[in-house]
Amino acid sequence: MELSTFQEAFQEKMNAMRKRDTWTLQLCDTFQSSPEWRQFQLSSSARFHCTNCKRSWASNQVHILFLIKLDKFRRRGWVKMRIFKQECKHCKSAKFQEPEFTPQNLEITFTKLQLRIQKICYGLKVPKNPDLVPVYSTKGPHEKDHCEACRLGVCKWIDYDEGQRDHILADDIQNYTANAENTWLYDMQDYTANAENIRPHVSNVDHTLAHNIQKHTKNVRPPVPNVVSPSPPTPPEPREDRPSPLLIALGVGALLLWRIFISR
Repeated sequence: MELSTFQEAFQEKMNAMRKRDTWTLQLCDTFQSSPEWRQFQLSSSARFHCTNCKRSWASNQVHILFLIKLDKFRRRGWVKMRIFKQECKHCKSAKFQEPEFTPQNLEITFTKLQLRIQKICYGLKVPKNPDLVPVYSTKGPHEKDHCEACRLGVCKWIDYDEGQRDHILADDIQNYTANAENTWLYDMQDYTANAENIRPHVSNVDHTLAHNIQKHTKNVRPPVPNVVSPSPPTPPEPREDRPSPLLIALGVGALLLWRIFISR
């Protein structure tokens, strides 16, 4: 299938999210994951055609691996998509063939991808078990010996004995924990870098705001204070000149002495 077919279906789902971020889809034959990329795996149904014997067959376990990354500061998102191939079981020197999806199964695949992006990139709640089941075209067993994903150990249909299964489960838990810690550190570093980039803009805004306040208040006359004239001082009440008690006593004493002197 052509790249434009996948990109059109992908962009239709990204536009339906109504986000301002720009998302880009890349088809890759091989890639390596890193902590800043989130993984998402699913299986779909498709049909294969052998270029040697012209034989065709259908498979319900077509493994697809997505790597998802969103740069919130630049508002850019990327999705790397790898579709694992299968080979013809009748040809000795068979080559891996690319699958051909029906429009309905391609729609279901990108709908699941859309739901996962909404959950891990935007923190939205999505249905835990959405009713999105690929339209299966066969009921035969999965040909693990002719599956590229099974050979690489990434297909969920590969069989292990009990000891191998426990060992793989322990490795998966350890890898998941390491990736979670690295992803957390990456998010914190990204947030700190974005904060440092935003800080000069905040300073410019503060400077502009102060300049505008000074500009608008420069020609404004200050209000005249409402000064109340002080009331005149109250004149003191007139005091009556009264003789002191000492003078009265002296006068009375002098009067008594004068009367005694006259009576003799």
